[in-house]
Amino acid sequence: PRSFPRHAPPDAMTLPPPVLPGEAKRNEDQLKLLGIFHYLFAGLSVFGLGLLFLHRAMLNFFVGNPALWKEASGNPAPAILGIFNLFYLVIGIFIAAAGFANFLSGRAIQRRTRRTFSLVVAALNCLQFPFGTALGICTFVVLLRDSVRDVYQQKTEPDPSVFSVD
Repeated sequence: PRSFPRHAPPDAMTLPPPVLPGEAKRNEDQLKLLGIFHYLFAGLSVFGLGLLFLHRAMLNFFVGNPALWKEASGNPAPAILGIFNLFYLVIGIFIAAAGFANFLSGRAIQRRTRRTFSLVVAALNCLQFPFGTALGICTFVVLLRDSVRDVYQQKTEPDPSVFSVD
C-alpha cells in the first residue's frame, strides 16, 4: 500500500498563493469602493438620525398636545412620552455609534489599516437589513481574501489622487 505524508512540507504551507496579474488592481478597486460605501452608510446613519428626531418631534407635538386629552379621564401623555423618549435615546445612540463606526471603518479601509476593526463593523452592519447586510457581506468577501490580507500586512498607502480635488 502507498503511504502519503500526513502533512504538507512546511515551505508549501507558509508560501502565500501567487498574486494573479489583474488581482492587485481588482483588490485596490474593491477596497476603494468599500471605503466609499462605508462613508455612504455613515451618511445614511446621519439621515436616519434626522428622521428619528423628526419622528420624535411629531410624537411630542401630537401626543403632548393637551387639547387631545381634555375629554379623557386622565392624561397618559407624560408616561407615554417618557417611554418613547427612552426608546428614541437608545435607538439614536445605536444609529450614531454605527454611523461613527462605519466612518472609521471607511477611513481604515482607505488607509489599509485596522482590518479586524473593519470586519467587526461588517458583522454589525449585517444586522442592519438591507443595505447594511449587503455592505457587511461584501466587506467580508473582500477583506477575507488572502491577497487583500497581504495588502494590509504590507501597509501600503492609498493612491494620493483619491483625495485630490481637481
